[in-house]
Amino acid sequence: MRMMLNQSKNCARRRFRTLGSDTAGAAMVEFAFTAPILLVMGLFGIELAQASLMQTQLSQTAISLADNASRVGQNDNSGVAPTISEAQVDALLASAVRQAGNMDIAERGRIIISSVEYDASTGRQFIRWQRCTGGLERESKYGDDGAKNGLTGAPIAGVGSSTNKAKAQAGTGVMFVEVIYDYDSLFDGAIGIDKMEYRQEAAFQVRDDRDYSAGLTGGTTASPCD
Repeated sequence: MRMMLNQSKNCARRRFRTLGSDTAGAAMVEFAFTAPILLVMGLFGIELAQASLMQTQLSQTAISLADNASRVGQNDNSGVAPTISEAQVDALLASAVRQAGNMDIAERGRIIISSVEYDASTGRQFIRWQRCTGGLERESKYGDDGAKNGLTGAPIAGVGSSTNKAKAQAGTGVMFVEVIYDYDSLFDGAIGIDKMEYRQEAAFQVRDDRDYSAGLTGGTTASPCD
């Protein structure tokens, strides 16, 4: 009996001595420690890629809308400076919503288009008209076509977030677009990113002659900014 106990003790000692050099199961232990970190890094990468894609799509929507608005009437050969109508602006905004694709910008976003012009009598930049679409309730950062149009209220030094702001010159106009979107995280804040609001802007000078004094023609708008 005593011999069996001694043998058991010796066996236990030998196993204990070799425990430090035993690598069996080390890979599983390492994986257990690193898997959560790798998972979070992977999810974070997916989130950043999705957010970058959204920003690109918003930017393309803003640029396309401003460009298209600047071309309205470009092919008018009547010899009379063309106007731009409410129906044309409504169609431009509807097209921008479609271009945004599955982002559901009609419910979670806001598109604002403004005609920024130059007032010769005061030398001020002002917003002659402004139209909006989208369910997100946001106002333009730069003014409106009412009490904050640049002629009433504070002057508008120019539009755009950069230091080199877009300005209309005498006899011209700038089609300025703001696209705001309420981005919801793919993983509902599980990796520290929850809701974020994205904004993209674009400005294009009107490409051809246009009768600015008429404002928007053709009756009631379907795209108010109320």
